[in-house]
Amino acid sequence: MRHNQDQIETYGTSDFYLACYLRYMDYRIVRLDRDDNSHRRTFVFEDLAGRENDVLAYYNNDASVAPMAFANTIRDIRGMLFQK
Repeated sequence: MRHNQDQIETYGTSDFYLACYLRYMDYRIVRLDRDDNSHRRTFVFEDLAGRENDVLAYYNNDASVAPMAFANTIRDIRGMLFQK
């Protein structure tokens, strides 16, 4: 997916915990899209070269995180949802 903001490659997900994991892995959030019909949010990240491997590691339960740092990331991302 391309976004016109400086022609950066982006990747979007509506999976809340995947979004938290990607943010934990230092992916930069470009924007937060909202589907008015379903009230779902899509987190749009600046895409990085290793994103496919990071997503697979998440879904295959092969990723590891520092528990307290990941918990802080979850709190931060949850806070974003209630700002708008």
